[in-house]
Amino acid sequence: MNQRSHPAVNLPQSVSHDECARASTSEPTATAASTPACALPNRPASDERAGSLTLQLAGAPLRFLGDGAAFEPASGSLLVADLHLGKAEAFGRGGLPVPGAVNGDTLTRLRSLCQRIPASRLIVLGDLMHAALPESHPLFGELRNAVRGLPMPIAVVAGNHDRQAHRYADLLGIELLAEPVRAGPFLLRHEPVPERGLHVLAGHIHPVLRLVGRADSLRLPCFWLRDGLTVLPAFGAFTGGWTIRPQPGERALAIDGQRVHEIPVPPRERGRHAPLK
Repeated sequence: MNQRSHPAVNLPQSVSHDECARASTSEPTATAASTPACALPNRPASDERAGSLTLQLAGAPLRFLGDGAAFEPASGSLLVADLHLGKAEAFGRGGLPVPGAVNGDTLTRLRSLCQRIPASRLIVLGDLMHAALPESHPLFGELRNAVRGLPMPIAVVAGNHDRQAHRYADLLGIELLAEPVRAGPFLLRHEPVPERGLHVLAGHIHPVLRLVGRADSLRLPCFWLRDGLTVLPAFGAFTGGWTIRPQPGERALAIDGQRVHEIPVPPRERGRHAPLK
């Protein structure tokens, strides 16, 4: 399980690139406070203080935020992916008890994000909901109140879990966007499928990095930047994650809930990629 409420991570310079690159999904995850990791490259002080990093992609700026969102200023779009609201309830129906507070945590962080970033609209890149729920379920009332309290309209690019997107979009007053969607120079979709001549922004695979030090390890959600394609981390508090090993020429921006940390990619590193369908 990939919990999103990470404390700020101090990344000292005592770990080599090779140690940062080692990855596995079988070893336990350590707490952020006890985990050494890679030194970071210098970045503009304004971005560092704001807990964000702005990069030029497709000839335009894209701001990456420490809570897993991205801001595209050309269209004024604030982007998040994979909230998976209702996943705890789906697990509960299957006999696996999960605290329902994870929904409230996700919505609280979403509200804080929208109040902090001066965007004209919020776009969810798929999987707003995890599974179908009856309209009488308390989560819909909670989500309706959250949507009404946002300072901007919300739109959703339906993901593979949004099987009843049309029903809940009408119920909640959310705009449903037909994929793919243009936002400035970018193409928005749920699954990370490249598009020739365009830079795609997507979600779906919940990328995480596993950083390994001399005595412990840490898994952090991350943005994964590839040729013509950027994958956002899951925004939801209860989502799980796919451990990636970026290849040379790619970039990985780990997040701790407050800041963005660019993790160096060693040369000639061979590793695990999520399939691009």
